[in-house]
Amino acid sequence: MSFIDFETTGLSARSGARVVEVSIVRVEPDGEPQVVLDTLIDPEGPVLCTSIHGIDDEDVLGAPRFTDILGEMIGALENSVVAAFNASFDISFLTAEARLAPNTSKLRTPPYICLMWMRPLLGLSKRCSLEAACHQHGLRAGTHRAAEDALACAYMWKHYLDAAEKAGFGTWARLSTAGSHKYLDTLEWPPYSRRDFVEIGGTTCGTAKKPRSEPIISPIPSLTTDRDTIIDPFLASRAYWRALVEASADGKIDSSEIEGLRRMQRELAVSETIMRDTHARLFADCLRVYAEDGVITDKEAKMLRDAREALQQLGWAPG
Repeated sequence: MSFIDFETTGLSARSGARVVEVSIVRVEPDGEPQVVLDTLIDPEGPVLCTSIHGIDDEDVLGAPRFTDILGEMIGALENSVVAAFNASFDISFLTAEARLAPNTSKLRTPPYICLMWMRPLLGLSKRCSLEAACHQHGLRAGTHRAAEDALACAYMWKHYLDAAEKAGFGTWARLSTAGSHKYLDTLEWPPYSRRDFVEIGGTTCGTAKKPRSEPIISPIPSLTTDRDTIIDPFLASRAYWRALVEASADGKIDSSEIEGLRRMQRELAVSETIMRDTHARLFADCLRVYAEDGVITDKEAKMLRDAREALQQLGWAPG
């Protein structure tokens, strides 16, 4: 099993956002999670959203481009189902970045699952943010870098396995019939193989990596009993952004998600400045995605109005 997380310069790969950090964590049967790939990425342009991920232009100097490490990524994901918390986000960036690399015209999308949407499917809880899921399972939320988010998901995986067994979904084939989500259909696809790895020029040593200089913080032990003391403006900004993106992943922020986001604002002491910046960034990214073809349809216009109304209920929306 592989767990992947990207940090990016924006919300949507379709609107031109690029990857600035990638981490892959593998969990072999009866083994502990292991970080097998962790590096900053040169986005070949300005680094945006620094207030969210803490990465700036200077950090990525000398880092490999995505195309440089794609071969090793395929090798790290070999013979594995890929998991991410908001998988549509990460898989969209994997697909978009891969298209920019040479020799990738036949590269397939790997089988993948979405840990966010699997929560209600397995009876774990309603769809929620990664931070809220970590809180439920007694884990330290990954709120600082890609490796920490991927590790948090990997340690959370045992709870998913237990829930899947109880629900009668003990195999990938059984799980693929559990609902109508698109990611479930991918479980019938073949995983990346050595052939995929070789065809795009992958090597066992590959391009030199450039991970962040600070150490990775383990998702264990739990910090849930001392949550109110973990208030840092940068971490609060990033956690709130991630929760907002995850809540809007299906194109609508419903009333229960609004209440959860309000609770997060209180718990993390989200300032008015952070709230306004985050709401503006989300609305701008949505607008860019809908307008990229030069036309905003009636449906897209309604989604923008709904998004603005939800953001207004959360405290502020663009005028």
